Amino acid sequence: MWITSLLLVAIARTSYAESKQDVIAHHPPTLRIDLSVDDARRAMNRSPDELAEFTRYAGLGDLESQWALAWHHYAAAQAVRKGTMQFRDDATFHFNAAMRWWSLAYLQNDDMTAAHHVAVMVLYGLGTRADTTTALAIFHQLAKRDHAPSLHALGEYYYFSLGDREAAHEYWTRAAAAGHAESQFTCGVHLANAVGLPRNADWRKAKQYLRMAADQGHTGAQEALDKLQGIEWNRNLLALV
Repeated sequence: MWITSLLLVAIARTSYAESKQDVIAHHPPTLRIDLSVDDARRAMNRSPDELAEFTRYAGLGDLESQWALAWHHYAAAQAVRKGTMQFRDDATFHFNAAMRWWSLAYLQNDDMTAAHHVAVMVLYGLGTRADTTTALAIFHQLAKRDHAPSLHALGEYYYFSLGDREAAHEYWTRAAAAGHAESQFTCGVHLANAVGLPRNADWRKAKQYLRMAADQGHTGAQEALDKLQGIEWNRNLLALV
């Protein structure tokens, strides 16, 4: 359980060159904390009474309250950093508060997604210093429990930072099996382009992965699926000529 003393994750973003022969364009690293504009606005506009109540229950281990406070501070930190809203405290204060509540959500409620969010913050140095070595150790610990976002994150690290495409594909395959839409999309793209695979492109499996991701609302997957189907249609047409 040494993971409880770390709760830090970082993955280096590195650029890469796209192959001109790729059937479907690759995507950049996607590791982030997603918070829509509307959700951010709701999280920031908590009344003092609401925040006081959340704080009281969060301190008693209530998971929902811990998440509410974490989102409030994370959204506030982003707003302060972008200059879109003024708060009494600076962005670092709010980032640290968000990390504290997400850390408690993991420590008290074993919420792996909360630990993952702390990790992403450390990755980008949001309110703290990035520590890649510790970060990767946390990702590996979460991945041992088949936490899909952490498996996907490791895939990105091995692909973009180490250039180990086969290892990356293994992590993405595990995450895809766990229902992670971005990993399903990535597996589809790599199968279509035969990236990191010791064989030719497998479009049948590629389409299966892309369809799974598209069924979860992944727009990029639907676009890639349409492109593959269009190429196949053209090939079949040429075969008749």
